[in-house]
Amino acid sequence: MEEVIKQIASKYNKDIRVTKAICEYPLLFAKRRIEDPNDIRPIMITYFGKFVLKKEKSIEDKEKNVERLNKLKANRLNRKKDV
Repeated sequence: MEEVIKQIASKYNKDIRVTKAICEYPLLFAKRRIEDPNDIRPIMITYFGKFVLKKEKSIEDKEKNVERLNKLKANRLNRKKDV
């Protein structure tokens, strides 16, 4: 990594510290966002990819989703019977 940074710095006639900061900033930004428990927005790093943080769900949330799906299925069955 250091050799690549040195080559880029010499090619563009910039200080190595500046070039290193520019190269490492996207990953530092992603690290800070991932470490923040209150921020669950996706992270997009150009030419590297998109990272989506999955929210941990409790058992209660899963049970509520199952109940909701069962109600939807029951409503669909009732509609079919009515037609």
